[in-house]
Amino acid sequence: SLWPEEMYESGFHNITCVDWSREVIGTMSTRNRSKQGMVYEHADVRRLLQCGDSSFDIVIDKACLDAVMCGYDGIKNADLYMQEVHRVLRPGGYFFLLTFGNIEMRMPTLTKALGWKVEHALVPRNLQHHIFMCEREADTPTAQALPALPAPPVPESVPESGLTLGAADGESGSANAG
Repeated sequence: SLWPEEMYESGFHNITCVDWSREVIGTMSTRNRSKQGMVYEHADVRRLLQCGDSSFDIVIDKACLDAVMCGYDGIKNADLYMQEVHRVLRPGGYFFLLTFGNIEMRMPTLTKALGWKVEHALVPRNLQHHIFMCEREADTPTAQALPALPAPPVPESVPESGLTLGAADGESGSANAG
């Protein structure tokens, strides 16, 4: 995805990109090594252990939740992923989800007692894509970090999906996660 680079070129320079594919992280790190403040991390979105509590203003997911929900134990892993997003997002921060999933498919996962205020919209000119804007309510406690899970098996081909994390210093960021 070119999304992180486009965000960087638009002035967002504190960007953390994550992906569970070491190959993708290596390729993207090399391609963007001259971009100060753009960091690529190998990570499992179900356990963002390298990310501290309340460390991001914005998290952007471009079909990462779709990929997680299509995998083995999809609902359970989606719940773990949402707990981690909630944990790393500061109170008052935003989680943006770009997904193929409609309201009926995504709202149960997004509203499981995490303290989100959720809004939904269709992406203009593409009625198959939905965007959910979730604000972490200021008075909700941070979800606790969970113990590490074993790494999922690496598929032969990695689908393009993305997770974007925006740093808590007021700048936003981007990340790919698949």
